[in-house]
Amino acid sequence: MFPGARFVRTSGIDTHHGILRFAWQLVGADGAVVVDGIDIGVVRDDGRLTRIAGFYGPVVPMER
Repeated sequence: MFPGARFVRTSGIDTHHGILRFAWQLVGADGAVVVDGIDIGVVRDDGRLTRIAGFYGPVVPMER
């Protein structure tokens, strides 16, 4: 869908009790950011990643 694009991690990897999260950007071949996002994953005791969910775009603000 985006020839020449690549994912670039834009944060450290934050972990807590077998859950991880990190931010990333999809960067097009021209260097422009196509979309930002975060991934949240589950890691087993042996260190293997068992699940991951990706969220595209900015976090939705709270309604007041």
